Amino acid sequence: MGFYIHGCVDGYSCLIIYLQCCNNKRATTVVIFMKAVVEFGWPSRARGNCGTENSQVEQHMKEKWGQYHKAYLRGWYITFKSHASAR
Repeated sequence: MGFYIHGCVDGYSCLIIYLQCCNNKRATTVVIFMKAVVEFGWPSRARGNCGTENSQVEQHMKEKWGQYHKAYLRGWYITFKSHASAR
């Protein structure tokens, strides 16, 4: 078991939206994201790696903005392995 850092930074203002250390990376990701949506509103775009922990975040973004808005960028848009974002 390890520690997982969940973070979100606004790309324009560099404001830290959330930064949280957890002992899992699955269900926690979407809960933290949705709390930020309630506080700050929906982002126009979100970027994530190819890990499965972000699948629900991606689904929420597609439901909000539609399939063709490309609101959640990963896969062939952003290609880096899941462990590449770990520091």
